[in-house]
Amino acid sequence: INLYFLINDDKMVIQDLGSFDESKIVSIGFDTKKAAGFSLKLAKTEGVFEDADVYLVDHVLNIQHDLKLSDYSFDQDDIGNYPNRFSLKFVAANAVLGVDDLVNSKEFKVSNDFDLMKVKSGKTVNEIKVFDLLGRMIIQNQPKQKSFELNIGSVKLGTVMLIEARMEDGSLLNTKAIKY
Repeated sequence: INLYFLINDDKMVIQDLGSFDESKIVSIGFDTKKAAGFSLKLAKTEGVFEDADVYLVDHVLNIQHDLKLSDYSFDQDDIGNYPNRFSLKFVAANAVLGVDDLVNSKEFKVSNDFDLMKVKSGKTVNEIKVFDLLGRMIIQNQPKQKSFELNIGSVKLGTVMLIEARMEDGSLLNTKAIKY
């Protein structure tokens, strides 16, 4: 298996993350020449990352896993290149982010209407951030509403958008949408 960071369509094995920022998302891809079970682990943390939680997001299985608690194991049934399978997300240790705090995705709906992203939530959304697959934040808003629209006119058609919404009760929801 060849594991790498994806930066501007280039495969990199070393990534400088710069200063700590909770909104930072790092795309991770891999290539494999055999179908097998694999495990990803966090070998060591340094500096600000010692006090931060490190989550691996599996975009295929829609799982967010805390790498500081345990290794992440997955089965890969096919050989090939998977540049967008995973991403890393960093959260300050005092932030509220647990399985019990996640909002049920059935209570959070996102739809496209030309250059508008319509959001309907069962809870008031205090803050919403939208990232592209390279981890660049393309929208940040504080709607403080249950139903609202975001202008996505500057987003190219076919772009996969990773959406992070923080609710009024502190819970956090992560989902994705495609502009079409």
